[in-house]
Amino acid sequence: MNDYPLVVPNDTNIASYFPYVLSQDADDQLRWTTMLGQNGSHLSAPWWVNDTDLNAVGSTGTGMTLLPVRQQYLHSGGIIYRTTNGKLASKIRDSDMDVNADAAWTKGSLSTDIPEDSPIAAFTVGRPYNSDDQVNTYILYQDALGTVQVVWQDDDSGWKGPETYDAISNAEKGTDITCLTQAAWDARRVTVSKEQDMNQCFFQEKGTRRLKEVWFNGTDWNHVGYVPLD
Repeated sequence: MNDYPLVVPNDTNIASYFPYVLSQDADDQLRWTTMLGQNGSHLSAPWWVNDTDLNAVGSTGTGMTLLPVRQQYLHSGGIIYRTTNGKLASKIRDSDMDVNADAAWTKGSLSTDIPEDSPIAAFTVGRPYNSDDQVNTYILYQDALGTVQVVWQDDDSGWKGPETYDAISNAEKGTDITCLTQAAWDARRVTVSKEQDMNQCFFQEKGTRRLKEVWFNGTDWNHVGYVPLD
């Protein structure tokens, strides 16, 4: 990655879920980069492929995240970002492929207004009791008052929320937020798991500067504790 000529402007963000990287160009277009692996002489650069075929424009410096949109991950990556009109949006990279025709993200559209400087974090997890390769998605952002809100999708009825919970309260205004999604890779027959044990998110607590860890167990949000930084 260090040798790859990917230019990212100041005050923009990067998101990644192997083997994909999402970034923003100077004209606010979102760029999708794919790592195809090293060639025989271990030169990585020729095997990175990037394009702007996403046809997605984010607000300048938008928060962003990149996620699997199906349990069978290959060709099923998607992004969450803030549009130029200030709304949360989702987009599936290969939305024209048959495998993504009935992906969960095609059920309804995001329309929540979020502040210009809001962080965006999210995770996906395999949908329990479902055999159709679907995932549940949970998006966290910070509203104008500093409250962490959740927008989510856990069935075919579309997106729900925003809603906040006691476990995710008391965030420092302007904090970063990050969440975990379990690794998946079709080449190794590893799919996005339905297990709920890694549905974890992290942010800075107001007034204490401690890094707070929260966990969604599939039903409720729980305060786990604080990440030791010493």
